[in-house]
Amino acid sequence: MYFRGRTSVVFLRRPDAPRELGPQSFAPQEIVAGKQRWFSNSATQADLDGDRHLDLIIGNYFPDEAHFG
Repeated sequence: MYFRGRTSVVFLRRPDAPRELGPQSFAPQEIVAGKQRWFSNSATQADLDGDRHLDLIIGNYFPDEAHFG
């Protein structure tokens, strides 16, 4: 999940999650340590490098040096 003004969060399935999934089956995990300001506008997942593992792509509209107050 991406947010405006903060880093993104991925929800990982808990190892002990029941077969029938629900909100309690997932644990939120910050993808970047620390409190950074991100203005993400898109996110997608794909196996970009062909290693059979999903890669996360987070897109930002504004450049890194942009300041918003």
